[in-house]
Amino acid sequence: MSSKFSTNDRMVRASVKAYLIASHVNEDAVVVEELPAHRGAVRLDLAVVNGRLSGIEIKSDCDHLGRLGRQAELFSLAADRMTLVVGESHRDAAMAMIPDWWAITLATLRDDGCVRLRTIRKGRLNRTTNPCALVHLLEREEMVALLEWHDLVKGYRTAGYAELADRIVVKLSRTQIATGVRRLIKIRAWIEKSYSRSAFGRTAVICGKPVS
Repeated sequence: MSSKFSTNDRMVRASVKAYLIASHVNEDAVVVEELPAHRGAVRLDLAVVNGRLSGIEIKSDCDHLGRLGRQAELFSLAADRMTLVVGESHRDAAMAMIPDWWAITLATLRDDGCVRLRTIRKGRLNRTTNPCALVHLLEREEMVALLEWHDLVKGYRTAGYAELADRIVVKLSRTQIATGVRRLIKIRAWIEKSYSRSAFGRTAVICGKPVS
């Protein structure tokens, strides 16, 4: 495909992010970029955190698919929904590398230089999220907070990451973990957005009222 008509990550990301923000305006939701998963081994290009955790992975025409298989495996352990946004040149190859419950959006370049987004496969809810993978979305201090909310932190305030994760998985249900993780990511976005502490915070968009 000629570079003149090829999409790149920057233009696709901007279009997808604008669509997500418009879709969740005034909702209790945050839109974040580069959300670390699996203890930072991979990062979601974009994620919407509201009553669910919905991830978006972008593979523009100018991207490579070398990491997609591994990314799909790890994202599928933690996200309630996933969408692959893919350029035309990678459409067929990428579709073969992801689970059939992922949604697929085709990103193409219009004559005016704007990106067109078109859904070519609707996704389904992931009902097999993994509690360990959910916990590994959190930072250590957030894990302590989650245990504290459930009166389970005594004796664990100075514990290491792995020990905290084990306690959460053993003591809390998957629903309790998922609810707590979403709440904590929203709080992280609010705090880091307020103080511009990181790229994660500076690029986060708060769609509704603050979480408490």
